[in-house]
Amino acid sequence: MGDSLNDKKYNSIEKEETTYDKTKNFVRLAGGVYKATEPTYSDGDVAHLLFNSKGHLKVDTELSLTGDVYVDNVKTFATNISDPTTQTYGLVDATGHVATNVAKIAGTATDVNSGNKSNGTQRVTIATDDIPIALINTNLGTINTNLADVVDTSAHLVRIAEQDPIFNNFTPEVICDITNGTDGTYNFYTTGDTFNEVGTQLLIDGGSGTATVTVEATAQDDGTAPESCVYVDVTNAMFGAANFTASNYLFDTNKVLGQAKWIKYKVVLDTTGANDADVKIMIKKKW
Repeated sequence: MGDSLNDKKYNSIEKEETTYDKTKNFVRLAGGVYKATEPTYSDGDVAHLLFNSKGHLKVDTELSLTGDVYVDNVKTFATNISDPTTQTYGLVDATGHVATNVAKIAGTATDVNSGNKSNGTQRVTIATDDIPIALINTNLGTINTNLADVVDTSAHLVRIAEQDPIFNNFTPEVICDITNGTDGTYNFYTTGDTFNEVGTQLLIDGGSGTATVTVEATAQDDGTAPESCVYVDVTNAMFGAANFTASNYLFDTNKVLGQAKWIKYKVVLDTTGANDADVKIMIKKKW
């Protein structure tokens, strides 16, 4: 049988015989062929080793590898492959990850430290569903607007105004307003908490008999309802009289009533059944 096509290709490899000469320090071996145009092979063909015009073995740099590949150093060239001074090596960190140094962003030197943005500033976006940036910006604008009324930036001063001036810090109350009251004893309460002074005006008309007012106080501050606390009569100690049966104004000169948890005004009406006494108690508490 004649030679097959594969045998012909294989046998067509040229061999160059070389005799060994002791005076020469090389041996020349022909191991392939040079082809300006690379041949195309089919499945099962015997292929030649191919060389370039300088006799260097041609190697396809597009490699498909499986398994692990270990590389000591990756050499790159900044400008000229033949200039050793431009050679650099790829760097990795201690965990084996490629080290990255962002020296430029789209050709512009990367911004460092603080300052205004430029072409060298890398954009970072915060998701709107993570932090409500728009709402924060709106609120900051509102704060700045409000601060403009109280901050004098040129003088580096903050203007402070009392929202409720002290001359307005009073609480008025009418705690008793009896007209033609039925004879009997009545108690009226107010608190002394958070107040410094308490002024009391008594408007008393005994009618056919008498209407008597006394002032009592308690420091009991345990959650007990005011009508169930234990009181002490302070009328004489504070106002120099055992009681009042006519209109008067009671000055809290020593600022004692403001120390009480509760203040009780006791009103006793006695008109022997006429029920025509009138009593009105107005107080004003100062913060």
